[in-house]
Amino acid sequence: IDLLGDQKEVELPMKYEQGFIIAKVFLDGVIPLNLIFDTRAENTVIFERIMFDLLDIPLNGTLLILGADQNSYELGHIARRVPLQFEKG
Repeated sequence: IDLLGDQKEVELPMKYEQGFIIAKVFLDGVIPLNLIFDTRAENTVIFERIMFDLLDIPLNGTLLILGADQNSYELGHIARRVPLQFEKG
């Protein structure tokens, strides 16, 4: 993966909110999203399946994410090699 192209460095604007590092990205260069930046994550998890369906991105599974109230769950959709572009600063 070539992250920098011909450049030696790239500045990516991020913000810190409630213990998370948030970066603005574009899904397939089209749909703006807020990404929770996690350097250990191997996959992309998105809660709105319609985003994958619109761009014909194959899903690799789903997972249940326990809500902060410790009682409710949200369904997350997993995909690999998702085409994300960062908004440059």
